[in-house]
Amino acid sequence: MPSENSDADRFGCEQCWPAEAPAAWARVQSTAIETYLIDESHYIVSVRRCPACSQAFLAVMTEQVDWQDGEDSSYRTIVPICE
Repeated sequence: MPSENSDADRFGCEQCWPAEAPAAWARVQSTAIETYLIDESHYIVSVRRCPACSQAFLAVMTEQVDWQDGEDSSYRTIVPICE
């Protein structure tokens, strides 16, 4: 039987990382960017931090350039950072 995660096993708080994936995605994207590690037109890597609990997140955005049709695909990944 799987055990429920305790608060010590969780990343972030309800403000930045709620249990439901769509809500977590929206909330963590709204946290302020603390620093840019890479800031290029098609590749951005940044660190975000929740103002409520100080949880840090690594955010990566990549864009694949479609030179023929102009329909550039973009991908975003956000990962909590263990500190």
